[in-house]
Amino acid sequence: MSFFHNTAGDVLTLTGDGFAGIGTNTPTGRLEVARNTVTPQIIATQTDGNEYARFRLRNNNSVSNNRNWDLGGFISSGAASADRFVLYNPGGGNILTITGDGLTGLGTSNPGGKLDVNSTSNAPQLQLFQGSTGDYSRIRMKNGNTTTNNRYYDIATYISATGPADDRMNFFVYGGNGDVLGLGGNGAYYVNGSAGLPGQVLKSSGPGGPATWVDPIQTVHSTVASLSFAANEAANDKPFTSGGTVTITCNQNTNLSVSAHMTGYNFMSGCPIIGTCTTTASVKIYVDGVEKQISNWGVSYYVDGNWDHFTSMDLGNAICSVGPGTHTIELRVNRTGTFPLSVSLSYLSVMAIPQ
Repeated sequence: MSFFHNTAGDVLTLTGDGFAGIGTNTPTGRLEVARNTVTPQIIATQTDGNEYARFRLRNNNSVSNNRNWDLGGFISSGAASADRFVLYNPGGGNILTITGDGLTGLGTSNPGGKLDVNSTSNAPQLQLFQGSTGDYSRIRMKNGNTTTNNRYYDIATYISATGPADDRMNFFVYGGNGDVLGLGGNGAYYVNGSAGLPGQVLKSSGPGGPATWVDPIQTVHSTVASLSFAANEAANDKPFTSGGTVTITCNQNTNLSVSAHMTGYNFMSGCPIIGTCTTTASVKIYVDGVEKQISNWGVSYYVDGNWDHFTSMDLGNAICSVGPGTHTIELRVNRTGTFPLSVSLSYLSVMAIPQ
């Protein structure tokens, strides 16, 4: 059945199966409105300037007939920023709000940015799911100008099937630098994809380059130690009987700074002529059983032979280099002369400075 006008034609059509069409003779729903110009198909006008024009959707069953969804539009008498388009539900209020100046709010009717998401519960404000188990969920931040449109940052998260230690949240930079910063699900953090080795710390390269993992400066000390040369003892490179040795572990090429304090005592018993019974002692550094020739170590000290006499010597900041691994640093003593000599080591200190 049609309502016909001699200029507009069939302005309203009702079909035998209960469909109504305005501007169409073949409606495909209960009501279909068709038009081929820019004029709106449907206009809902609210005559109260303080209220919304609304389009309501509801299920008219007896259980939920007090609930509905409303699409509402409010046109302000002031600026466009006060206009509102809302998706409303009685249970949640204005769930979605779009302002006249293009801001969108979820959970707020007064968004402050292009997208403002607000929640008053512990539920996440925004939740992203990656449908592929082998890939990351991503949020991309990009400047759309023509000179930089091939660069961006991604915040990307990966949830592993093997446990938190394999989970990752990364800051990814396009353009060759990759995952510049990451956080593991077990609390480990990553710089340029590396978590470093246990005990290492980050060293900044400033704004010109990435930070790197390096060993911290380490210092180790030996216990108090001593050694003795008997009369006429033919012994060189003699180690201390206890102490006098330290070990240190390095993950990279490292400079070792070695310092020590020793005291020598010459036993003058049996010396026939005062002033002739002298003993000279010198100290060497061995690293992993190999003597280190160190130019800045003026290593010898003299024990006066005129009477029993203590002579002290401080050995400071002898520098040698070692590679990665666990290293043993040892002091050994050489003696010239024939009379007994005792050497006491007050301390041996080794500082490891990563290169």
